[in-house]
Amino acid sequence: TVPDTFIAGVNQFREQGGNGIDQIIAEAYVRKIPGIDWPAAYSVLKHNADHRRTGAAFDRKGAPAPYRELGWIPSGEKDVMSVSFTQEYAQNDFSAALVAAGLGHADDARRYFARAQKWEHLWNPAVESDGFTGFMMPRRADDTWVEFDTKKYPGSWQPYFYEANSWTYSFFAPHQPERLIELVGGREKFIARLQHALDKNLLKLDNEPSFLIPQLFHHVGRPDLAAKTLHEITGKSFTLRGYPGDDDSGAMSSYYVWSKIGLFPNAGQDLYYVNGPAFPRVVVRRPGNAPLTITRTGEGFYVTSVKLDGKPLDRSWLRHAELAAATRLDFTMGATPSTWGRSTPPPRALPATP
Repeated sequence: TVPDTFIAGVNQFREQGGNGIDQIIAEAYVRKIPGIDWPAAYSVLKHNADHRRTGAAFDRKGAPAPYRELGWIPSGEKDVMSVSFTQEYAQNDFSAALVAAGLGHADDARRYFARAQKWEHLWNPAVESDGFTGFMMPRRADDTWVEFDTKKYPGSWQPYFYEANSWTYSFFAPHQPERLIELVGGREKFIARLQHALDKNLLKLDNEPSFLIPQLFHHVGRPDLAAKTLHEITGKSFTLRGYPGDDDSGAMSSYYVWSKIGLFPNAGQDLYYVNGPAFPRVVVRRPGNAPLTITRTGEGFYVTSVKLDGKPLDRSWLRHAELAAATRLDFTMGATPSTWGRSTPPPRALPATP
């Protein structure tokens, strides 16, 4: 077993969500990081997928395993984060499936890809909030729904959701954003819903469960709204007074750095969203590779054009191989929204037929 998180000075580890190590391993695999014993690394993924995924039981011997059997966690009397655990485990299964497929473990890949899509069983299309319908909600083992306020923040180690509300987790499917867009009614409704959530402060964007949410604008052809949202978050929440929360495993600090250099990764994948840097010049030194120099000209936080090694880039995302091969990323910025990057959304991560 490989621990997911450590508490300094304490001989224990705790999972605030899923098996986060799975994303780290998958990310290393899809980015072709050298020097890794992949059979050994895959044994960790397979162990997590086939023997962990037990929710708040924290891998106790004999702990119940409804997720492994059903692909979702039913809510019960002793429920702790059943919905958010289900969603994070789905992302874990997607990570395991990527590596399984690449290493030739076809049966495992099919099984994990299939289970990675079952988070949708907790999407209740009948729930309405602020004029929008369809939300992630707790569900009992008999398939009946639990009524729960979509705007309530349960806190830590509480029923249904971890450190966020249903509004937040109803935007969480890092490996299937396209399916989320379909569930809420398509591109325009998704934009309206996310903008409403931002305008009404229904999301705590400076905490980990929400970190990827601004990037969803890229999937509906609005990178300008992603850039605007990131500018507002980092300007208001990350100040000289410090980070807005605990820097769990470097989460807050890395979020800030990625946001300010103009790129943002989707964990466990080889995809980077392109948002525009805050600094005139940034040099990223990469072991075993030439440095990457990122520059910006112009005022404002909206991207108007980008060049990758001198060639125009007209989309708001990059694959890792493209970025690894590049040495320059040059941005022209503006004070008003532009149409740059709107025509080519990021590719689907989940294969249509795994």
